Amino acid sequence: MHPRVRAACRERGCAKLGHRVSLHGGGRARFSTGPVTPIIKGQEVVCSSRKLHKWTISMIDLPIATSRCLLAFAVAFFLCACTKDDISDIVEEHSYSYGHPDRIQETPTVTTPTQVLIAHRQIGGLEDFAQINFIQPIDKMRLLVGDELAVPHLSVVDISTGNIEARIGKHGNGPLEFMSPGRSTRDPIDDSIWWVFDYDNIRWTAIALDNHPRIIEQIRLSRLPMWPETPIWMDDDEALVHGIFYGFPFVKISIDRKHRRIESFRRFTGPQPFSQKTIDHGTGLRMVNRSFMAVRPSKDLFVVAYQFGNQIDIFSTNGAIVTKTRGPHDVTASFRIVDDRFYWNEDNQSGYVEAFGTQRFFYLRWSGRRLDGPLNTTTELHQFDWHGRLRQTFKLDQAVLAFAVSSTDDRLWGYVEDLHPLLLEWDVPPIEDTSAPRPGRTEPVAVRRDRATCPGGCPTPAAFTSC
Repeated sequence: MHPRVRAACRERGCAKLGHRVSLHGGGRARFSTGPVTPIIKGQEVVCSSRKLHKWTISMIDLPIATSRCLLAFAVAFFLCACTKDDISDIVEEHSYSYGHPDRIQETPTVTTPTQVLIAHRQIGGLEDFAQINFIQPIDKMRLLVGDELAVPHLSVVDISTGNIEARIGKHGNGPLEFMSPGRSTRDPIDDSIWWVFDYDNIRWTAIALDNHPRIIEQIRLSRLPMWPETPIWMDDDEALVHGIFYGFPFVKISIDRKHRRIESFRRFTGPQPFSQKTIDHGTGLRMVNRSFMAVRPSKDLFVVAYQFGNQIDIFSTNGAIVTKTRGPHDVTASFRIVDDRFYWNEDNQSGYVEAFGTQRFFYLRWSGRRLDGPLNTTTELHQFDWHGRLRQTFKLDQAVLAFAVSSTDDRLWGYVEDLHPLLLEWDVPPIEDTSAPRPGRTEPVAVRRDRATCPGGCPTPAAFTSC
C-alpha cells in the first residue's frame, strides 16, 4: 500500500487490509478485497461500504485497457488457485461473552506529570529503512524491524552498534514471501523463532533468528473472519488473533502445527465503545470499534485499547476482563452515514493507535489528531502497569509512527519520518516514589528531561545537532 494511504488509514481509522484505495493525482492504486473504501482527496479520507471481490492486484500508472486485462487475469488466477485445502471448513466453536460493564472492576482514571524525552541516538543508517511497520526487541542485543517498502522486508539490527546484521524476506505473495509485514510474536516452543504476520497475504510466517536468520514455515489465516491484524501465540497450539472484526475485538484459534492449518476458532464478544444500537452500519461499526492489542510476555494478561473510545480493557488468558480503565484524555468519534455509506467527519479524533507490552508495563501511543489536522503528530506515550494504573506520561521530541520498549523498560525505539526514515532511541526514566499517579483529570505539568551528553557524538540529522 502507498505510504500516504497506509499512514492515512492508520491515523484516520480505515483498516489496513481489505480496502479499495485510490490516490487522486496519479501514482499507485491498490485494489483489494474488503468492505471499506478509503479515498484520499487532499486531506480527506472517505470510508464507504462498497463490497469488492476477493482478490488483490496492484496497478501502477497503467492504461485502462491493460488494467482491465490484468484484472481479468487476476480473477481467473484466483479461481484456479483455490484448492480444496484453501477452502476447507474451519470449526467455529461457540462464542464466549466476557462479561458486562457493571460486573467488572474499573481502575480510576489518573493523571501523571508529562516528561519530555529527547532522542539521543540513531539506529541504522539513513538509507537502511523506508516505511517501518513494526519494531520488536528480540533480546538485549538485537531488534527485528519490519519494513513495508524496503526489500528484503525484515532487518535484524544490532542495538549496540546500530548496524544491520541480516536482511530476509523477499517481496511477493509466493511461498516464504511478504507483501506487508506487521506485528511479530515469539514462538511458544522455541525462543529463537519469531512469527511475523503479513497483512496483505494474511499469512503467519516463522523466522529462525539464530546465527543464520531464515524463514522456515508459514500458516495461512485467510479463513478467519475479516480482518485479522495481530496474531499472538498464547500456548503450544493456541493463539489470540486481534483484528477489525464485526462485533468482537479478537478470536482464539486452535492450530494444527503439524499440518500448518487452523482447526477451530472462538469469537470473544463483550462490551465495546459502540454497539449496533449506536451505529446501525456494518462497516461503520468495525471502524469506530477499531482497537490495538498488546500481550504480557508471560502470556497471563493482555490489553485492548480503542482508537475512537476512551476504553482500555485488560484480559486474562481465558478472555475474561480483569480490569477496565481509561486514559487521561477524552476522545471524540464523529461520523455520518449518507446513502448507506460511512464517512468520518472533519472533527473526528483518534485516541490510541498502537500498543506494546513488557512484563511490568504496557505502553499506548496516543494520537489525539483530528481528521482535518496534520497527518502525523503522535508524540505522547502512556505507561500503564498491568493493574490498569497510569504510571508515567512521556512526550517525545519527535513524532513516531511505530515504537517498541526494551524488556527492562529503560529504552524506547521509535520510527520517525523526517527528511529520511529514521530509527531513533530514547532513554525511559524509572518510576520514582514521588511520581505515583494521583486521581483527577487535570492538565499534566511538563517536566523536561535532557541528557547531559550524547554518547558517541550527536546523530547526523540536523534536527539532533543541539545535543
